[in-house]
Amino acid sequence: MSFLRGFSVNAVAGGLTFLLAFANQAFIARFLGAHGLGRLTMAATTVTIIGMVLGEWLARGNGFFSGRDPGAVGSVWHNTVGYSLAVLCVLMAAAWGMSVVAGDFLSKGQTLLLAAMATAVVAQKGFSGILQGCDRLTAFALIPLLFVSTYLVGNGIGLGWLQSGLTGVLVAWLCGASLAALLAAGLSRAVGSVDGKLLRSTAIVGGRGALSATLIYLLFRSDVFLVEHYLGAETLGVYTIAIFVAEMMQRGPNIAGAVLLPKVLRGIDDNHVMSLVVSRWVLLFSLLCAFGVIVIGGPLIGWIFGATFAAAHLPLMWMLPGLVASGFGSVLNTKLAGQGYPPVTMWAPGMALAANVALNLVLIPQFGLVGAALSTSIAYGLWAVLVTIAYHRITGLAWRRFLRSS
Repeated sequence: MSFLRGFSVNAVAGGLTFLLAFANQAFIARFLGAHGLGRLTMAATTVTIIGMVLGEWLARGNGFFSGRDPGAVGSVWHNTVGYSLAVLCVLMAAAWGMSVVAGDFLSKGQTLLLAAMATAVVAQKGFSGILQGCDRLTAFALIPLLFVSTYLVGNGIGLGWLQSGLTGVLVAWLCGASLAALLAAGLSRAVGSVDGKLLRSTAIVGGRGALSATLIYLLFRSDVFLVEHYLGAETLGVYTIAIFVAEMMQRGPNIAGAVLLPKVLRGIDDNHVMSLVVSRWVLLFSLLCAFGVIVIGGPLIGWIFGATFAAAHLPLMWMLPGLVASGFGSVLNTKLAGQGYPPVTMWAPGMALAANVALNLVLIPQFGLVGAALSTSIAYGLWAVLVTIAYHRITGLAWRRFLRSS
């Protein structure tokens, strides 16, 4: 599939996902309120981090071997099934043992739900990685769309009808993630058998990518825990809306990167023309999104999510410079990832994450949510600069090629 066709398919699916996710977040915010949304953010971030630690290497490694060796897809699929079942057993046992430690934050039932949710995330990542590596981008785009659709319907039942609060939202998320994982498994299924040697190779190759992706995610989300610690769950609920809108801005760069990666793995972009053109269009997209946030972001946030969350617009404004820079940098990072995850894909987000945490520790107590947003923006910008400089040094491309296609 060509880049433009793949991007078009993913952009349409991504647009629908965006609209449904926006409606879902507004629905949750109005029913749970700021405090409930803050608690959900803590739970969701924890699940995502567990899912990345246990599943990101699988997704990256599956994508690599499925793209490089189509004959290995069957074994990759069966390895993913076996690993996902093992993760489910381990996480459920750990959740049962740690439920007492969760204290007042989560009940035992909610803790078990988080374990099941994390397992579904791991499985979804693994099977989706196969689809991406095989360049089956239409199928790849359907997975998040099914997830958010089911999540929204589930919240309509759990919050609107049963009025089950946070537990209802967690159940809805589990249903969405489980159905998405099952669809990905069905679409990526291939004949083969479990191959332990291949699984170990997957771990080695995917481990570098997993470390890079996890550090980048922590770079984008590490402030969640610090905001809750210093300012409380209710303030975190307000900040969650700023994070959500920021993540919506990142969907364009993420879609572009997802479509670009299989092309890089197949050597289609060895002359760097495609990646540079994509990065420039992503930069323009990010600038347009930032302009929209500046002009109409404030009234829209208050209208869609409720007056309680109108204060999210100010920290979001402080995030914008870093968001624009990171969108451009993420495309170049995808290009580097497709070349085997050189060390810069790990140490650059690591340095930016360290800077983000250090700045948050200083600025959140002094400036509240503005301090958190400013710290994040600076860290995003630092990461983008480091990746861009490294891309230039590794490829040897002249700086003028960042501004034109020839």
